[in-house]
Amino acid sequence: MTFKTYFPRRGDIVNFNASPSTGHEMAGRHYALVLSPMEYNKKSGMAVVLIGTSKKKDYPYVLELPKGMIAPTHDNPEGRGFILCDAVKQIDWRERGMAPIVAAPEELVNEALDMLLTLLDSSEPL
Repeated sequence: MTFKTYFPRRGDIVNFNASPSTGHEMAGRHYALVLSPMEYNKKSGMAVVLIGTSKKKDYPYVLELPKGMIAPTHDNPEGRGFILCDAVKQIDWRERGMAPIVAAPEELVNEALDMLLTLLDSSEPL
């Protein structure tokens, strides 16, 4: 697929280049869950994503992907995948070399959105 034929859509699990990065940000190729709708992504050239990892994190706001969604690799022989629902990033999907992997189940996308909104809708005073 080329940039002329692919536009990221909400629910796509994608692969992209996270480098360069700073601080505690992940670097190198990673996968992510696209949250922003295709029309926004198409018009802006940007996409809002939740970053994925192959390492299970021991804190809230983490969703495990169903088995088989992420291909096994040398570093991840079981093909395990987790979406970090607190790791929101807006990326230039063309410059980051975004490529589709698979469409996530609608229930997973809705759960990720719910987790993110719960995080942002804190009752803590400003």
